[in-house]
Amino acid sequence: MDATFDRLEERVNAAVETISRLRREREEVEGRRQELQDELERLKARNRELEQELSRLREGSIDRGEYEARKKAIENRVEGLLSLFDGLEEGATG
Repeated sequence: MDATFDRLEERVNAAVETISRLRREREEVEGRRQELQDELERLKARNRELEQELSRLREGSIDRGEYEARKKAIENRVEGLLSLFDGLEEGATG
């Protein structure tokens, strides 16, 4: 009968160890889950910031296109004026 109790005690001890190990693992997993949840929230916030920045950049790109068109028009006018000066200099030296 002692052998039966010994086996029962071994099995109960093994079960208690398994339960303890599983509880520790569950706590670790829960801690990691919380870390990942926090990271997800940070990433969502960063994503919102980047989406807003992208939206502002897209709006700015319209302005940028207008800026580039004006810049090109000014460059063309300056080139034309320089050509006039070149013509005047050639006439004065010629």
